[in-house]
Amino acid sequence: MHKAILLQKIHHSSLMKEIEEFLRKLCRGLNVDLADFSFSNNEWIKLNITGDDEIIAMNLLKREIGLAPVSVENVERFSVIRGRIVALSQSQMTISVDIGVLSPKPIYAVVSLKRLQGQLMNGRKLALRKIAALCGIMDGLPFEVRILKAGPDLFHAELTEKQIGLFRGWIDMRVDRLIVLGASRQRVESAIRKARLKRDVIGVEPLGILEQNVICKLGTTAEGLVPKIGRLLRRARFAKFSPPRILKYVAEKT
Repeated sequence: MHKAILLQKIHHSSLMKEIEEFLRKLCRGLNVDLADFSFSNNEWIKLNITGDDEIIAMNLLKREIGLAPVSVENVERFSVIRGRIVALSQSQMTISVDIGVLSPKPIYAVVSLKRLQGQLMNGRKLALRKIAALCGIMDGLPFEVRILKAGPDLFHAELTEKQIGLFRGWIDMRVDRLIVLGASRQRVESAIRKARLKRDVIGVEPLGILEQNVICKLGTTAEGLVPKIGRLLRRARFAKFSPPRILKYVAEKT
């Protein structure tokens, strides 16, 4: 038997069924049993994996979702980890990312405001809250970081090229995006159909099992989608990403 802690958070026990369905579908065809689903104090998904193909299943989960390093000893310099943003409102100078280190105590990776300004805003000296509002950054958002240095209580980190490229790709498309946290792709797509918004949406891209990226069509705003989708996804949280607004604001600061 293997015990796995996935780099996927769950913020409410009612979502566990969707997690289980996703993982069983992912491991379909393998001779494994997935059982004892639960979550850690930091809301990471835990489960037990047994069967002839449990090693294959572990490798599959590591590749598709990511496995928490758990111990601080498993995090090396230049490690790349896709964690989740936490406690965003508690600092004006850093973004904290939970990367799944639980032992000997929870330790987060920290990205400085100066580094965020350089990596996301072309060096523009914008406040952290402004960057977060412009880029749709909020607690629970998947965020891939590279560890630069370990301290006694935190890891110093930067965004990876992949994470920066994701944001830049969104900007280059020039259409709004609505980030939805706390709902599966199927549930978000169902809400779009029920709200009769299919003509306003290009599609839904998963950022995680319970984190989705709704791509608006040209002329549709993420702001306008929130009340229509929100009434059907009451436990979900939303953030808006608007390339025209980002480009306009950054240009004004030139």
